[in-house]
Order: sequence, then C-alpha cells, then structure tokens
Amino acid sequence: MNGLPPTPIGNPGRAAIEAVLKPAKTKDVYFVASGNGGHIFSETLAEHNRNVAKWRKIEREIRARQAAEAAAAAAAEERGALLPEGEVGLAEVGGPIPLPIRNPVR
Repeated sequence: MNGLPPTPIGNPGRAAIEAVLKPAKTKDVYFVASGNGGHIFSETLAEHNRNVAKWRKIEREIRARQAAEAAAAAAAEERGALLPEGEVGLAEVGGPIPLPIRNPVR
C-alpha cells in the first residue's frame, strides 16, 4: 500500500483484518498502556485521565529503577567490579563479582 512502511503495520494479520471487519461491540473510546504490556480501555475522558495518571506513575517508577540500576553499574565500574550481563547491583563485600564456571556443551 502506498505510504505504509514494509513492517507489520503494512502487513496486518488475519486477526487484525477480522477485528476491523467485525469490531467488538463496546463503548470504549480511549486507551492507554497498562504497564504490563497490555492496554486499559475506558468509555469516558475522566476514566481515561485516571488511567493515564496510573500509567504516568508506572513510568516514573520505571525511570527511577533504571536510574538506580545505572548508578549501581557506574559505581561497580568505578570500583572495577564487573557485573554479569543482566545482573544489577554491587557485590556485598566489594571487588569483582566471580562469574560462574560454565562447562561447554559438546
């Protein structure tokens, strides 16, 4: 289609096409992210604004956690302690964190 990118938005699946052809009977007009990968739908602007406020709180919590993780990683790097990928925080005693010994699969 002219004007659409060559990504999933330009190539809808069967479920998306069926949803357009046979939409659910609902009075929901607004939606916002739920914070757990889904959405929250609402019928009124007042209800929507309450849901947006909840989402903004979740966003602030996520950003605060990311900032704390970045600070912990920076402190660990400054002390020369390397964290295994995906790990967050500092070693209790200080110094490098020992990496697990892995046996290669043959």
